[in-house]
Amino acid sequence: MKRLLFNTVQGMTRLAGYDLAKQPSYSLGTSSSVAAIAAHLKDLFRELGTQTVIDVGANKGQYYDFLRDRADFRGRIVSFEPIPEHAQELTRRSSADPLWSVHNMALGRRAALCR
Repeated sequence: MKRLLFNTVQGMTRLAGYDLAKQPSYSLGTSSSVAAIAAHLKDLFRELGTQTVIDVGANKGQYYDFLRDRADFRGRIVSFEPIPEHAQELTRRSSADPLWSVHNMALGRRAALCR
């Protein structure tokens, strides 16, 4: 059903001169800019010997996905996410990756209440 709806809407948008495409969960711009950012980070991590990346405000794990899928980063990723529902889902996902840890907390200069 979803595919039929997508194809119908895509056909209508093409008639108007537009192309409809599914956006990846980690949208950083056009595919060429995403590739350029990934290549840059890959080179930078290698040159600096980066072994750990800290992901502050991990949300739904988009940066984790980008690092693993596009930048080929294989080191440790430590994610901080203050929204309990997001942190819970990230914790579930992180169980499949021993080099990924998730902490349900915000980082900042002073204590604040989250939710």
